Amino acid sequence: MPSTQGKSGWHTGRRRLGRWSGSYCPGPAGQASGTAVNKLNYIPQAGGADTVTGIVNGTLKAGISGISEFQQFAKSGRVKILGITSAERMKGLDAPTFKEAGYDVELANWRGVLGSVDMPEDNYKVWVDRFTKLNESDAWKQTMATQGWDQFFLAGPEFGSFIKDESDRINKILKDAGLAK
Repeated sequence: MPSTQGKSGWHTGRRRLGRWSGSYCPGPAGQASGTAVNKLNYIPQAGGADTVTGIVNGTLKAGISGISEFQQFAKSGRVKILGITSAERMKGLDAPTFKEAGYDVELANWRGVLGSVDMPEDNYKVWVDRFTKLNESDAWKQTMATQGWDQFFLAGPEFGSFIKDESDRINKILKDAGLAK
């Protein structure tokens, strides 16, 4: 979560949130600020570029998005990364996890490749094998290092179980916040 307010942004967020933005679920902002998510002045964005622009030009107080959108601006001193929602600190980044900062928030920014439920089994196996090999390649490892991404690869039924569990968890957060029924 970057801000132009420095470390005091955590506490400023608790008192008066101002305008927040992101291309990411607003749940972490509400949980970290102690504010009901449906009371946030949260402006959803299609991507991190609009969020970064708003923080840098001062029209937003804070934002939530993937680290790749914010890291270069943090390195140049244009934003301060207040915290990250991952379970562990990110190598090379001087920012605490939300849990380290005292907020019971953990949320990963993951991507998946999905097939239809009626995909033929042999086709399904080919794609699982292809992505497994891609995940093990040096080129993919370099891409992850360049982007600052953590390794989190799941395939087949294990990925399906993860999606179900994560959907249940996020839906509970949104229901508790009054954003979903």
